[in-house]
Amino acid sequence: MDKNRKVRDGKVISISRDERTRILTISSNAPDPQLAFDFNTFTLDFVSDYICNSLQTQEREKKLFVEERIGEVKKDLAHSENALARFRERNILSRSPQVELEEGRLRRQVMLNQEVYLQLQKQYEMARIE
Repeated sequence: MDKNRKVRDGKVISISRDERTRILTISSNAPDPQLAFDFNTFTLDFVSDYICNSLQTQEREKKLFVEERIGEVKKDLAHSENALARFRERNILSRSPQVELEEGRLRRQVMLNQEVYLQLQKQYEMARIE
């Protein structure tokens, strides 16, 4: 991608991007070398600030999303734990194959919710660090 834009009074701004590395190259040509340098410095500062603000916004959004998911998963975990406890109370003396299969299914659901909860907690801590 090459874009050249002619600006008034013969100044030229060139922006190119390497498709493989996705690196942008900005150059300018002006009658005064200091003007070209100042333009490039201003542009780089602007792009740097934009990227920094974008990354901060993305991290903030990620943190909010993870916080929401933690709340949802916490409820799911409590629900699955309660379902398992109720099942065990109702079937305290029964050891039929169907009862054991259902208890295994409920235990797996609790373990799955625990694992999701732990992973989200890790992501939340990482988002706080970043």
